[in-house]
Amino acid sequence: MGWFRSGQQSPRTLEGMSPAETAPASPLQGGEPDTVLVARARQGDETAFSGLVDRYGAMVMSLAYASTLNESDAEDVAQETFLSAWRGLAGFRGDASFSTWLYGLARSRCVDRARRAAVRPASAEVLPSEDKGADRGTSDTRAMATAILAAAAQLPLPQRQAVLMRDVQGLSYDEIAALQDVRVGTVRSRIAAGRWLIAQRVGEL
Repeated sequence: MGWFRSGQQSPRTLEGMSPAETAPASPLQGGEPDTVLVARARQGDETAFSGLVDRYGAMVMSLAYASTLNESDAEDVAQETFLSAWRGLAGFRGDASFSTWLYGLARSRCVDRARRAAVRPASAEVLPSEDKGADRGTSDTRAMATAILAAAAQLPLPQRQAVLMRDVQGLSYDEIAALQDVRVGTVRSRIAAGRWLIAQRVGEL
């Protein structure tokens, strides 16, 4: 089953971002409660499960992109996560919320992907331009984006996730804490340490 289609809930990348952009809307806004959708999905209702995908797809994609730094890989991770959730619904006992359980699946898939392949910062790759009159400012911005992603790729996975979800995806500290299943204070520490390391590495270039 392929609920997560290419181009759906695409993650933000460093290019084209502006400070005025806001974070993704809360996944809990509107619609039936998770408990109702989960109960229906456990009975085989794919429409109900699609509702959960719509509700949490953006958050899962944010975590996946911050882990892989590649939109195609992030979509694969998101697809694997929701497939695992669909297949594992029978074993979901409801001791924790559905979102906590889902984010745990997503974290596991991100760790598996990180172990299997090196992170490729392709989303901000600087491609050679045939237009010799291209704006130098745009070229410099893209070069800096590539440098930042290359530096982020060297961070420990939890730090990289926290920094990029905050500074690129625009998620709140509370949202990141939920995705990483840690306290907000831990998120703040990871972001501070990650930002410092990125600044050091980019400054050395």
